[in-house]
Amino acid sequence: MPQPLSKVHPGAQFTLAPGALINRPELANPVTQIFGLWAQIEQEMQILFMRIAGLDEELTVAVYSILHSDNLQRAALDALAKAKFGDGSEEFIIFSSVLNIIKKVGKLRHKLAHRRWGTSEAIPNALLLADAATTKSTALAHHALRGFEWDKYIGRQDSVPKHIKEAIENIAFDEDKILVYTVAELEAGVSEMLEASLAIHLYTNYIKPSLSDEKFAEISVMFPPSAKESLQIGTAAESLRRLSNLGLFQEARAQLLKGNNRNQQPPHESRD
Repeated sequence: MPQPLSKVHPGAQFTLAPGALINRPELANPVTQIFGLWAQIEQEMQILFMRIAGLDEELTVAVYSILHSDNLQRAALDALAKAKFGDGSEEFIIFSSVLNIIKKVGKLRHKLAHRRWGTSEAIPNALLLADAATTKSTALAHHALRGFEWDKYIGRQDSVPKHIKEAIENIAFDEDKILVYTVAELEAGVSEMLEASLAIHLYTNYIKPSLSDEKFAEISVMFPPSAKESLQIGTAAESLRRLSNLGLFQEARAQLLKGNNRNQQPPHESRD
């Protein structure tokens, strides 16, 4: 779990720059893998949308391409799945568990995409991710103070304009909002994203398998055991079995069921 700079090394000198990962292959390698895997997951999401909606590829691209945010895409998928499977059904729970996996692993990718990158010599082999709002406030503070006529307010501190006082408060970066990601944490993010990519691939095949369970049972007698195993991978039953064995899926499903059970509990009766 990444920690804020204020806890890892308060007061450490650091640099925020787009080229933070230049000559830092130990950091650059997992970061590039995360972006590459997320692109693969996004493609799988589009295929899943097509499978659930029952649309052909051209129509799917036309509809899905106008959904410009992850929230809109998830809302569209949720609506389709509820209509097809029924809200609260076992099929919808499986679907929601997979989508929650994607949401979980996407958080790191989104931080990498939308925060400013940095490094610190005091914390080698770590990537700093600075909150965009706090870095913007700091930049605006420096701009506000540039050229301010301080001589006019010597001995008259109470008369300093409000926006200048606010600029002074924001001139330093808020270390609580700068996250420190170690190489190990980035590599753990890669592992989770690999598992998430496998989860959505298995679920997509579960929704529309390349070989029905019935057809597999019919033709499997024609092949040796090694070939049977290869054939079985394409069935819905085997896809669900492998999906159910993934740690992230088990965790997501357990959390979902726990939340559902809590919401379904009857309210406590009040006593006079």
